Amino acid sequence: MLLLALLACQDYRISKQPDVETVVDTADTAPPEDTAPPEDTAPPVDTVDTAQPGTDETGWPDTAPPEDTSPPEDTSPPDPEIAVEPVYINSGDTLYSFDPKTQAIEPIGNFTDGSTAIENMTDIAIDLSGRMYGITHEALWRINPLSAAASHIADLGEDVYLDSLTFVSDGRLIAAGSGEVWLMDDSSAQLTNLSFTTEYSSAGDIVGLPDGMLYWSVWGAGLMVVNPSDGSNRYLGSTEHDRIFGLGYAYGDLWAFSDEGYALVLNTSTGAPEESYAIGTGWWGATTNPVLW
Repeated sequence: MLLLALLACQDYRISKQPDVETVVDTADTAPPEDTAPPEDTAPPVDTVDTAQPGTDETGWPDTAPPEDTSPPEDTSPPDPEIAVEPVYINSGDTLYSFDPKTQAIEPIGNFTDGSTAIENMTDIAIDLSGRMYGITHEALWRINPLSAAASHIADLGEDVYLDSLTFVSDGRLIAAGSGEVWLMDDSSAQLTNLSFTTEYSSAGDIVGLPDGMLYWSVWGAGLMVVNPSDGSNRYLGSTEHDRIFGLGYAYGDLWAFSDEGYALVLNTSTGAPEESYAIGTGWWGATTNPVLW
């Protein structure tokens, strides 16, 4: 028995395997939890406005028209009497356009008041909106720059002699004659004197330039500059042409037009002519067009 017991123990030691540690699989093999919100199976809510045209959201009629915030359309016709040329010149009875680049002149028409011819138009002027005015010895006129047709504005005083007309760059109307320079009301022709003294007399024209100053041709072949704000003035020098009856301005140049038929470019510092062109006829007046400055 002892032998059998020993053999049994030996057999046990030979056949028994060492204990193997059990490996636990810690990986989570369960399917991932579905965290997405459950599918909404309810039918979609129709948010389309089902109200019929002409009704509000309650179904009641909506009769108020939409508010129109756009500015009203301007149906007024454009002013047909606006100057379109840079410079105009005139004889006593006829209006012309002048091209400063080519020195070409084109007749526009004779000055007329209805069927009545107007003579002795001593000068013309254009305001900041392109409207043309003119003066004779007796009256102030509004002139159509496309036809030279004129309409009477007001008579001048019997004791006033004017041969020059222009607008200053601030819109005021200026007239000159003899040794006087005046502010003129463009609706009544009423005059207010620019109080200043000078030994010179007007030769025939005065013109306002973009610098705000007035350039005035005076007898003795001279050119003066006048400040319309306080009447201060200064003699610039000789133009070498005594009968300058018209002054205009375009493209940076001061133009002078003489009774002898010359067009001159004057130096605004000295008055001296820098260019001279013979363009024919005797000129009584001229104007710049401030719309095209």
